[in-house]
Amino acid sequence: MNTVTFQSENNDSTLVTLTFSPTVADNYTLRLNGADYVTFRKMTLKATGATYSRVIQIDNGSTYNNFVNNVIEGTATTSTLTDFAVVMENIGTTNTNLTLENNVIKNGSYGFYYSGSGLNDTIMVRNNTFTNQYLRASYVELCDAVTIEGNTIT
Repeated sequence: MNTVTFQSENNDSTLVTLTFSPTVADNYTLRLNGADYVTFRKMTLKATGATYSRVIQIDNGSTYNNFVNNVIEGTATTSTLTDFAVVMENIGTTNTNLTLENNVIKNGSYGFYYSGSGLNDTIMVRNNTFTNQYLRASYVELCDAVTIEGNTIT
């Protein structure tokens, strides 16, 4: 129940960048694989891949994770594939109590793609700015409790 927090020391999300060029085998910059109680705050998380470019991949029962006040940046694309989703929840797994709040989510085919199990999923997507997604800013299915509010989409 103790939270691990990764945060910019000077509280400026533009001065700390976690980046990676995803591959077919590892299509993510950051993967939460069964991770619980992890918070990323006031950072830039970025994918630089041309063929694969998920920034955040959430898998295998990850719970109580938060992304707050970050810049989350994928690759600009004209693809409709989830390979380019900026934030992606692995299809059919139960990842509960995910919060995306006050982030700038840039580029990708989808800004946020969530296809859950329909079993006790709780998702909060609040006060984010979604910009330059090719297909959809947000896509959510099979989720028991989803709140999407106060977001700006351009």
